[in-house]
Amino acid sequence: MKTDQVFYFSNPKLLPLIVRHRNQGDRIHTKVGTQKLKKILINDKVPQEAREKVWVITTREDLILWMPNVRKSDLSESQVNDKMQYMVIFRNKV
Repeated sequence: MKTDQVFYFSNPKLLPLIVRHRNQGDRIHTKVGTQKLKKILINDKVPQEAREKVWVITTREDLILWMPNVRKSDLSESQVNDKMQYMVIFRNKV
């Protein structure tokens, strides 16, 4: 669907993935290091009530890979044809 968002990765060591809401003190890897999710949500001007509902995709070790509708971690990869790819699709309700 047009509103679908996709996250690609090829490292099977990241599995299994966990879907949860954000926790206090959560951090995500970005190009400039790590940033708190709270700061990202404030900078992106996400309303307070929406911040409570943000989903987070993490690894078993609680490494945040993706916040759908907000930000992907630098651990995200672009789609490549020559290796095994895993794809996570986030579908918004219409």
